[in-house]
Amino acid sequence: MIEKLKAENDFSEIVAKSVFEDTKRFLILCALTPNSGFVPTKMIDLGWHQFILHTQDYQNFCLEFFGRLIHHSPKKMQGERKSDKSFLTLQTALKTFGKDLSQNWSYNGKDIQDVVAEVLEAKESGIVGFINSDPCTACVEPDDPSYPDD
Repeated sequence: MIEKLKAENDFSEIVAKSVFEDTKRFLILCALTPNSGFVPTKMIDLGWHQFILHTQDYQNFCLEFFGRLIHHSPKKMQGERKSDKSFLTLQTALKTFGKDLSQNWSYNGKDIQDVVAEVLEAKESGIVGFINSDPCTACVEPDDPSYPDD
């Protein structure tokens, strides 16, 4: 996985390892909260796509750690719902993994520490929906009726 991420994305060893680790963290979030509709960032989505291409490794990982496959079912979302899902994903990652998230968790190209500060400030004031998300959304079960086909 690391070598493929390096070769296909011109990543350094450190970046490739970081992307793969954060991809696995994202999958943990999805497994802990089925049908959440969590949205991967661009970097995490690159890692997820690369992992899925290694079907046997991906299946073995999911079955060993989660007891089921985590399906990647992209849905096209726009506007407020998309921003809310991005916010929820990052807020859940912060709650689960702490404030020291890597830059791979940034949705809008800002420094991750600035994004974390914005999320924490928004949480305190009750504001949701300010993060511009990447186009690939995921972590939904394929037949989830609560997830609209926009």
